[in-house]
Amino acid sequence: IVISVGTGEPLREWPASSWHELIKKLEREMHDEVEQIVLVGAGQREERCIREILAYGDLAFTKSLCNELSIPELIQVIRNAKLFIGLESFNGHIAAMYKTPQVSIMHGATNLYQWQPYANPYCTVIRTSLSCSPCYFVSNCQHDNACIDLSTEVVFEKVKKMLHRL
Repeated sequence: IVISVGTGEPLREWPASSWHELIKKLEREMHDEVEQIVLVGAGQREERCIREILAYGDLAFTKSLCNELSIPELIQVIRNAKLFIGLESFNGHIAAMYKTPQVSIMHGATNLYQWQPYANPYCTVIRTSLSCSPCYFVSNCQHDNACIDLSTEVVFEKVKKMLHRL
């Protein structure tokens, strides 16, 4: 499983503690279907997030490839993944392009029809929509950025369902 924790806008990102909890549940409850979990990302912000995820400890078969892959290598890692889990980002579009099974966590301020992973029949999008969605103005949110408040359990259930479909 390849997990991409970053996106171009920090306010659209899921917290490191939620990523850690999801990975821990995957390792504990889905160990028969999950051989290895690889965290990918680029840049200092994503590297800090991945270090924080790994610093929580207790992750048996999770590895970071943050800042270690060229773009062609990243493409091959995502292309050959059993499952891709990520936010709205370049990496999610790579997964869609190769029809890699994916669970995409999208911020509610984003226009789903414009930015969701395109033409991937094996993609599940998870998002919290408020009455103001899509607003396009994450930095001026009047609802304390509640559009990214997704429980780990909701994401885990979608990932589990996707793994069972495979």
